[in-house]
Amino acid sequence: MQKKYKYSLLTGIVLAGIICLLAQFEFVRVVSAWFIHDRTTPLPLGESKTTSIEFVNFLKKPYRAYLLLELPREEAEKYSYGAIDKKYIDTLNMELICMRLSGKEKTVIYQKTYRGREGFKYQDRWTSEKEGFDDLFFNLARFDLSTGKYRCDFIDKSPEVAKRQFPKAVVNVEAYEFYF
Repeated sequence: MQKKYKYSLLTGIVLAGIICLLAQFEFVRVVSAWFIHDRTTPLPLGESKTTSIEFVNFLKKPYRAYLLLELPREEAEKYSYGAIDKKYIDTLNMELICMRLSGKEKTVIYQKTYRGREGFKYQDRWTSEKEGFDDLFFNLARFDLSTGKYRCDFIDKSPEVAKRQFPKAVVNVEAYEFYF
């Protein structure tokens, strides 16, 4: 029994040492962050709230910020053909501010206001997890980020009617291409 315990303990110590060693490499930290941390966050439209996403970038790489909206399937199909009812997209109004955080200092790296059909350019549509609904994907921004800590604020300025029109809205900031 004692011998078996010693081998288990030794194996655990060696495995922990290998994991600690691998954690020192930037590549491993970046890839593991993809699996551990999901930055998709609900955005309560029509409530005039700010949703913030903070993250640490370990390697210089391109990032994108996007908005995902859930619409009834018949409206989403119309939108994919460019014929969505104005009442849906034209009610949207939000501002995106992304900044680099360094101690108490905040440096704005991206700022833009999105309003209606001109601000929200449709990218893609796919079936939602909810029966009878589709998700619409809107790419809001792309930017190259060097190593450091960042925060993106999604500031909703949509009228209250947007809350009823879009049952689900989420935002995300993610690396969209990985290279060395």
